[in-house]
Amino acid sequence: MSTPRLALAPLLALMPLSAAAQTPLDPRTVGLAGAVRGDPVANSALFANPAGMARTYVYSAQAAYQRQGPADTNTFGASIVDSKTQRSLAMGVGYAYTFADAGAPVDLDSHDARLAFGHALIPNQAFLGMGLRYLRFDRPGSATDASEFTMDAGAVVSVAPTIHLGVNGENLLKTDEPSAPRRVGGGIAYTSDFVVVDVDAFAEWSKPTASGGVEAAPVVSAGLELFLAQAIPLRLGVEHSRAVDETTLTGGLGFSTASEASTGSQVNVAFRKSLDVDPAFAFVAGFTLFL
Repeated sequence: MSTPRLALAPLLALMPLSAAAQTPLDPRTVGLAGAVRGDPVANSALFANPAGMARTYVYSAQAAYQRQGPADTNTFGASIVDSKTQRSLAMGVGYAYTFADAGAPVDLDSHDARLAFGHALIPNQAFLGMGLRYLRFDRPGSATDASEFTMDAGAVVSVAPTIHLGVNGENLLKTDEPSAPRRVGGGIAYTSDFVVVDVDAFAEWSKPTASGGVEAAPVVSAGLELFLAQAIPLRLGVEHSRAVDETTLTGGLGFSTASEASTGSQVNVAFRKSLDVDPAFAFVAGFTLFL
């Protein structure tokens, strides 16, 4: 291991909660800087707000790959969201496996399994959701291995056909894993056939304190999604986190084989790049099939 990598290793092994450490395995969520809590749909709802799974009539299967730096990690995963089989109870499952390159700053294997449910409390207006999550981190040669169970919960209210409010809590059962902090907040979204605008704000319990604990810090993000020619979603986003004093820019592009979200397939790519931590980046590519 080179001297620069040796210098990075202690930081990366305990890296609290950089934006890269929390990048979800979903191109839409990444491309919009995570600002999907007001408009969570299909697979993005599984990662950001499980209530959104019940908003649309959809069966979507997604496979995705993610590359993150400077930790030199790779993630492969798959997820399925189904609100067709049982209309009154939408369901989502997902699994992701992360591993580090040979010679990476930190040797890491991790597993992330999710099971989530969504229900339309008032059809077309109010939706509730909850998710269970199992995390396992294996870091050979360190004392930071972890095996944790936690849960998410959320709600979405459509106050008008184009205006939606979302609230959610992530990792509500406290974990000792620094890359899975507790988050509570929400977002507001404007949606139409051609554009989606979402602004999210939440508190994240990850900012280190002088006593060695953590305290809540605000995180704000905004995302813009444009639908070009009814087949090409273009996504841009920005996030500012006071938890790690970092601003991140994101973007993404996709191609859909059908004009309706509940049919056909989509290919999507997305990236996120830190403006404050020079080598920090993430790239995500995914294929989604709507059945």
